[in-house]
Amino acid sequence: MLRHLRQAKIIAVKSSAVKPSPAESVIQAYRQYLLSERSLGPATVDGYTFIVRRFLSDRLPGGKFEPQKLKAADINQHVQQATTRMGRRACQHMTTALRSLLRFLLMKGHLASDLVPAVPSVAGWRLSELPRYLEPAEVERILNSCDRRSGVGKRNYAIFLLLARLGLRAGEVVKLKLADIDWNAGEVCIQGKGARIDRLPLLQDVGAATADYLRRGRPRCSSQFIFVHAK
Repeated sequence: MLRHLRQAKIIAVKSSAVKPSPAESVIQAYRQYLLSERSLGPATVDGYTFIVRRFLSDRLPGGKFEPQKLKAADINQHVQQATTRMGRRACQHMTTALRSLLRFLLMKGHLASDLVPAVPSVAGWRLSELPRYLEPAEVERILNSCDRRSGVGKRNYAIFLLLARLGLRAGEVVKLKLADIDWNAGEVCIQGKGARIDRLPLLQDVGAATADYLRRGRPRCSSQFIFVHAK
């Protein structure tokens, strides 16, 4: 719409891009640092950037960037205020992002002293959450619960086997593409965290379940990802 109005000379032509504020320039440099030097994934970088932008806006308002004014009490206060409306996992993610930012500012010479210790730790107690892993008998019960007569059951069974036998993360299973499996060599290529690529053996039961899904359960579609939605 704006392009059309400008071409019709109804509104003025867009001027040159607005120069980012000092704080925003630092945020963009921090973002590039996470992508290129820390090799973090785009989703993780987006999450860190969101937290960092909110922190700088809260503690250094007006787009100004004066990190020398940051004090340990400011960081502690921000964390305490923000965590009142978050769950424990979100709180831990936020404090991790803040520590990462403070290390970056120190490395770039924006801080005279290390403020990372000023970020409080988020309490977590043993047995306060659901178990992080399942016992072998529980895994077998989950596998046996899949109705492998249906396409959805074949898909779920193959996914559960990849998680249980190869120890893959959920995100790694989601990213699997048809070209990632070398059927002749019996290997599967895994794209892990930090742009890391690993080649793992395609175990017989995992390969058989995946092949069964691809042949008899997967809908016909142009997607290159192995596992697709049922609808």
